[in-house]
Amino acid sequence: MKVKIATYWEQMKASYWLVPGLMSIGAVVLFVIAYSLDRQFRLHRFDIWLLSNRPEAARDMLTTVAASLITVGGVAFSVTIGAVAYASMQFGPRLLTSFMKDRGNQLALGTFIATFLFSLLVLLTVRGREAEGGAFVPHLAITLDLVLVLSSLGVLIYFFHHVPESIHVFNLLADVGGQFNRMVCDLFPECIGDGSPVEHESPIDLPANFAAESRLIRIRTDGYIQAVDDEGLFELACENELVLEMIHQPGDFVNRDRVVVLAWPAHRISDDLAATIAGAYVVGAQRTSYQDPLFLIKELIEIAARALSTGQNDPYTAITCINWLGSNLVALAGRQTPASGRFDEHQRLRVIAQPVTFDRLADTVFDGLRPYVKNDANVAVHLMDTIRWIAPQLRTHRQRQVLRGHAEALAVSCADQLEHDRNLTIFQDLYRSALTSLTREQDEFAEAEPPNISHAVRQQG
Repeated sequence: MKVKIATYWEQMKASYWLVPGLMSIGAVVLFVIAYSLDRQFRLHRFDIWLLSNRPEAARDMLTTVAASLITVGGVAFSVTIGAVAYASMQFGPRLLTSFMKDRGNQLALGTFIATFLFSLLVLLTVRGREAEGGAFVPHLAITLDLVLVLSSLGVLIYFFHHVPESIHVFNLLADVGGQFNRMVCDLFPECIGDGSPVEHESPIDLPANFAAESRLIRIRTDGYIQAVDDEGLFELACENELVLEMIHQPGDFVNRDRVVVLAWPAHRISDDLAATIAGAYVVGAQRTSYQDPLFLIKELIEIAARALSTGQNDPYTAITCINWLGSNLVALAGRQTPASGRFDEHQRLRVIAQPVTFDRLADTVFDGLRPYVKNDANVAVHLMDTIRWIAPQLRTHRQRQVLRGHAEALAVSCADQLEHDRNLTIFQDLYRSALTSLTREQDEFAEAEPPNISHAVRQQG
């Protein structure tokens, strides 16, 4: 249940109705308080501000403010939708969710709408001298309205600065790359220390006839797995003496009746328990980054692929994406990946899951980029240079082995595609330098300076 609530909350944070709606409710509450104080202390009997007790002047001001704010709110909404459409077309629809989570745009829209609503409510309370009970001008409410108007002007100036800044490519990529690094810190809090890290996880001893005696837990809807209540599954496994193997992880697309969990032994699992296990999976129409760090990585890969397309031909945006992807790889390489098996207090196996590992992340990055970078000499050279500067920062032999395989695959892919001998020579020098770092022992390259490619440039000059 907690995971479902957290998933829905993440979706609401990426909407344009939550913050403006909450701020509108706040405007109503503020009006009720101000109006009550005006009535209780009879502040309308005193000459406050410039309006004195003239209902006509108060009405004119409030009418002007309300009409202006609803117009400004409409313009701001149009500008926001235009920026969203531009970002979606230029950088891909995957980035739309990150852009809609932007708190600055949401607060700006909320400020304009809340000020308009507050002004409208105050306008309804102004009474002229001809009204029963005499004239009434809520001075405190009008004073607060003037404060909100001045705040709206400041927010408007901020909004016009914030929108072009938020769709700047460097800021967009920094936001996505920073989200991944923060997610790595949350998902993998333990850093690899100075001691010898574990190279390979010990094999998990599954119960005898695990596959034959397991019950297949199927999902009942189509869509992307947005989140999994792994803590709930672990508690169910402990309470019912089960072993659960999670076949699919957040980010996978599943169709109706797809097997998501193998539950052993089958005779302990009732239909209700099977439904509870399946209910631990939150499935939706779109993929999210809530428990899926690879979603953010694929956002960067998609932006790089679009930048290298014939229509855009923007290799420098792709190079910026590669910089952040390299930073993400280094961030994950320095973390202790949790084991795939989870055990109870008696050291009995309960849940088997497949966490995001350095191997999987590296495969996603380099296999995703290689088909696009091989035809652009600048990007191909930079990608190989990224492998070179990542290499000294890896902690295990397994990580270096994986990166070496991708360096070799990139070299084979790009060798025949580079048009100029100069680019090919620089590329080959970087490749040899990367292999040198990747073949050293950890204690040898821990304090080594990464090699410089300037000598290759000078040799070709």
